[in-house]
Amino acid sequence: MENEEALIKQAIKKLKNQVYYDKSNTNLHLRNQLVTYLYQHGKKRLEKSVLGLLEGKKSLKPYLKNISYVVIPKRIKKSEPNGQFITNFKAEKKTTIKDINLIIDAPLEIHLLSILWLIRIGYKIDKDLPESCYGNRLLLNEEGSGIVSGRGLLEPYYRQYQKWRDKGIEEVKKELERGHNATFVNLDISSYYYNVRLKWQDLEEFVGDNELDKLLQEMMFRVHQVYTKNVLINVPQKSNSSRYAENEVILPIGLFSSYILANNYLKSFDDDVANLVSTSYYGRYVDDIILVVSETESVEIDDERLKLLIRTYGHDKRFEEQPQKLSSNSKNIIKNFSNLFRVEQYKSDGKDPEQVYFFRNPKYPLLSLQRRKVMVYEFKAGYSQSVIDKLQKDIEDRSSEFRRLPTEDRLDFDKEVYELLYDDSFGKPRTLKDYKENRVGLSTYLYKATTLAIWKDGKRLKEEFKKVQAFFKGSNLIEYYQLWEKLFTLLVVADRKMDLAILLKNIQNEIEHLKIDERFDNVRDSLQKTLRNYLCTSLAQSFALKAKILNDKWFAERLESIFGTESPKIDTINNTTLAIRNIWFVRSAYVTYPLLEFTNWAQSESISTIRSLIEQELDWSNLNKETFTLAKQPNPYPRFFNLYEVSHYWWIYNIVLNNTVNQLKTDRFTHEFISKALEKFIEWNNIPTDELDIKEAIRRLSDEVNINQIENHEHIQEIHIQDVLPDDFEVDENEKLNIRIGLANMKVKWEHEAEYSLRGRPLTNLERLDRIYRILEKFRTEKPRTDLAIFPEISIPHAFTSGLLWFAKNHQFGMVFGIEHINTGKDVFNFIATVLPFRLRKRQDAIFIPRLKNHYSHGELAVIRANHLDVVHNDEYFYHLFKWRNLYFTTFYCFELADIEHRSWFRSKVDLLVASEYNQDVNYFSSIIDSTARDLNMYVAQVNSSHFGDNRLTLPAKTIFKNLIRLDGGENDLVIIATIDLKEFREHLEVGYEIQKDAKVYKPSPPNFDPEKVKQRIRGDWILKKK
Repeated sequence: MENEEALIKQAIKKLKNQVYYDKSNTNLHLRNQLVTYLYQHGKKRLEKSVLGLLEGKKSLKPYLKNISYVVIPKRIKKSEPNGQFITNFKAEKKTTIKDINLIIDAPLEIHLLSILWLIRIGYKIDKDLPESCYGNRLLLNEEGSGIVSGRGLLEPYYRQYQKWRDKGIEEVKKELERGHNATFVNLDISSYYYNVRLKWQDLEEFVGDNELDKLLQEMMFRVHQVYTKNVLINVPQKSNSSRYAENEVILPIGLFSSYILANNYLKSFDDDVANLVSTSYYGRYVDDIILVVSETESVEIDDERLKLLIRTYGHDKRFEEQPQKLSSNSKNIIKNFSNLFRVEQYKSDGKDPEQVYFFRNPKYPLLSLQRRKVMVYEFKAGYSQSVIDKLQKDIEDRSSEFRRLPTEDRLDFDKEVYELLYDDSFGKPRTLKDYKENRVGLSTYLYKATTLAIWKDGKRLKEEFKKVQAFFKGSNLIEYYQLWEKLFTLLVVADRKMDLAILLKNIQNEIEHLKIDERFDNVRDSLQKTLRNYLCTSLAQSFALKAKILNDKWFAERLESIFGTESPKIDTINNTTLAIRNIWFVRSAYVTYPLLEFTNWAQSESISTIRSLIEQELDWSNLNKETFTLAKQPNPYPRFFNLYEVSHYWWIYNIVLNNTVNQLKTDRFTHEFISKALEKFIEWNNIPTDELDIKEAIRRLSDEVNINQIENHEHIQEIHIQDVLPDDFEVDENEKLNIRIGLANMKVKWEHEAEYSLRGRPLTNLERLDRIYRILEKFRTEKPRTDLAIFPEISIPHAFTSGLLWFAKNHQFGMVFGIEHINTGKDVFNFIATVLPFRLRKRQDAIFIPRLKNHYSHGELAVIRANHLDVVHNDEYFYHLFKWRNLYFTTFYCFELADIEHRSWFRSKVDLLVASEYNQDVNYFSSIIDSTARDLNMYVAQVNSSHFGDNRLTLPAKTIFKNLIRLDGGENDLVIIATIDLKEFREHLEVGYEIQKDAKVYKPSPPNFDPEKVKQRIRGDWILKKK
């Protein structure tokens, strides 16, 4: 029983994680069902209920009786295209649903049984699948003996989808480079889940003799039986046949077991492709297929050859008489894939006959390809590859769009959402053939617009709001129902209550007057019910971030007029909002400060007390140890916490703690900061001890040896951060020894920007955010690629830091930047931050390492005191010594450079000293930089405000070579990059004067320089470890 209880707890973790990360919004029903249940009852009741089923104390029958389906739109009926008449008018009250999808509606216990089935049986099926199967693959442990522990269930969608698609494109390019013709074919199976007829006994080989496994197998068979009967009796038109044998089942969309069963059902087809067709690439993403065939002939084959193939492979005989009626795609199928598919002339429902491609394998009597989704791209060797190159580039651009920070100049509704199609020379109105709406582009646009709207600059986005409102009218309101949540979130974040009320009324009217294809007339009411429920859940998801509009009296009256005073919908919205908020299912991508939504401060017992999660400034006066601690409930957190989020949260948490006790001397940001952040990361993610690659990635010298064995351990902490990659991962050894340093040449505006942070009113508007994001984009796109980007002192408002961390993690380059003063109402903090990314075996992450300033300048202290504030210091002077990407470096913060003793602590120990400054005494500090480079024998990167100047990367070299970069002034923001050749530099430093004197660039080492420390750096050893 103990083992079963552990399995159930693991299944609940996986269920919550899967639902949390589902961004498709096709199954909002399950999301609402889960959060509402957990909010009202907690997980213990659910655990007990499932355990009762496994122990035989509860009957499965009541749960089976509650299995049904929800109906969602699949396709909207479009007006017939007319090349001479194009309109943007979507006639209201005439939206007609042409096709639908059915999503399983079952008790949560059934969903958990399906996950338990995957844990016990499904993983064996997944392990048996070929490599050509990419979609919906389980996350198996390294041994393949089961699904990974913790929250994980499936391989990330985006990663698998990209592999499946990109390998096909790459193979086409390889064939063309070899001088071969190549054909890229993309096929999609029509209504796949409904036309499966899975014989359940075929799965027995994966079950074994375990009693629990046998029970789960039997339970899941009964679940599938009930659902199959329900669908094929009530909505038989979704399948090519309503007939099924007693031992045959269809696959329920929305049930987790269907992921693996859908893959396994086509395993015989995978074998057919391998054995019957010569392909250079075959990949299947569930029911979406890519085939690449090389050495293909032209699509234009003569009629006699076609007739022969039609006779030989038994295609529809009518085509033998009139082969000219075959479409180009049909000819290609006959020519290349006759072993797999049979082309027939098919007529249904009184419509014109069409050419349909049926599977030949007798195991799949009901499967056919969607003719409109059969795409054939033929490429001939020796001709232009521009099309395939552009296709690949467009895909890469689309993929990277989600990893780029939104800036105002990239917020272009027309470019993102519309694709214009021309049939002649570009630019003439008469050559515009048609236009398409890009669903992915629209989704991306709404996310970008919301992210920017958080920074409260509605006027600058006014024109964009108009375009959004104009788009979401008529049939578009239903066609893009999956984007309701993003649309509502944009309006909620921007406080546009009137626009939101109008939009809700329009959607409600569109649902009321919805029409449906006569084939599905019997489920029209169910479809309308689903859409109304989705409307409420989407609204609640938005209000869970910020409930200001929901608490507005005027808006409440509008809701009553839309839904009716007697309607329970308003209570549903309120209750679901609270459930989403308190069960931590808000969309974390919009939350301004990492993990804020998981704190006690964010919990709420009523709609009226919900606090906003998207404000720029923290509510310092209401934050203390109790309120800012992560909420502890019997439910595990629904998602994985990245280290960059945990370390950032831990920084804010310690500021809150320090503010509560009003300590002016603190050790919260010194030796134990990183170890405590790592402890919390491991604890909150429940990471097993055998999966702690994070401890291999981030190491502290104090964890390796006794502190008595560490040189100057009171003042310096040595930290090594490295990638932890699979053994077969190839790394360019020469590249590892070239570090590219990027300097941000930007003006820090004290009077108009930074000073407001000191006064407790940070200026965090869209203009400033735009500016920072543009600089980051320059670092990302400029060549050579930046490894470490450095910003001036007090250049980044603390509210922007989470965006910088996200960017560093996703694009894997490090940053050093000065954070504007943090005024907590009593005290003031001045931090320099170092962000260092790293890669692990299965993911990538970053760590945020803040350090309090050791020396405040006299002028800075005077300004702080003039604002009636006290300065918070470390209780001991404290610095970091980092080893990252083979570079040993430290950071100094402006006036700290004036301390000659502190600089001397790093003699012989680092390759690079980073100096982040806001300093007008340029001549004095210029001398310090030159002296540091020569006397301490290291590179020095100085980044000051551009209007003071002297931004440079200096090395201990002859005068004409000493500055790899030097830049002054300029009104526009620039990034400039230079490369440090660590191998060359260290090989110069490790030898004596007899060899150094002949060096062309570098100067000889100064007195008392320790070449043994250089050898330690070459070996990658600990530098501060005493001999």
